Amino acid sequence: MKYKITKYGLLTILGVFAVYQVFPIRIGDYREGMINGIAFMFFGSLFLCCFSIFLLIDLVRTMKKKIKFDYIPCVFLCVFIAINLLSFQFKNDKFWTETILIGNVVLDEDLFSGERLILYKNKTFSVKTKYPEYSCTYQGKYSIKQDTLILKRNDLSKLTDNLFCTKYLIRQTDSTLIPIEKGYKIINFK
Repeated sequence: MKYKITKYGLLTILGVFAVYQVFPIRIGDYREGMINGIAFMFFGSLFLCCFSIFLLIDLVRTMKKKIKFDYIPCVFLCVFIAINLLSFQFKNDKFWTETILIGNVVLDEDLFSGERLILYKNKTFSVKTKYPEYSCTYQGKYSIKQDTLILKRNDLSKLTDNLFCTKYLIRQTDSTLIPIEKGYKIINFK
């Protein structure tokens, strides 16, 4: 009995830690990057090693002692693989709502940076800033009044090093968001 609790507990904990690194459900602001990939490989490898060891132990016990084979670790493996395959299929961080606008910050003419503004159908937004080894995502709510986009996040300018402001003029003719305040970059959207 102690062996089964150890086996199930270890596989569950390692599987949850590995899946947490790649599953796109994040509440509030978050950072992700190279360390998440390394942690996923570490916990995923530990999960697979433990699974293999437990499988060999169970096979030997089944053959020697004629005990019924324990299929539950195989179910854990299938669930682990299915969740990871699903998480890599999601196109955006909020798979439960539809993306209505994706905008990229324009540095110079026709040159985009990695910074991105995403508006969702459920009146939320996320702003992504990218750095060489990680990216930051800041989230909040937005509203559109006439031709003005209002991002309801007062500290957005400070968090994004003055890349994003809270009010933009929507210009449909050339698909751009023009910052109302001075000193910010234009955002082109699709």
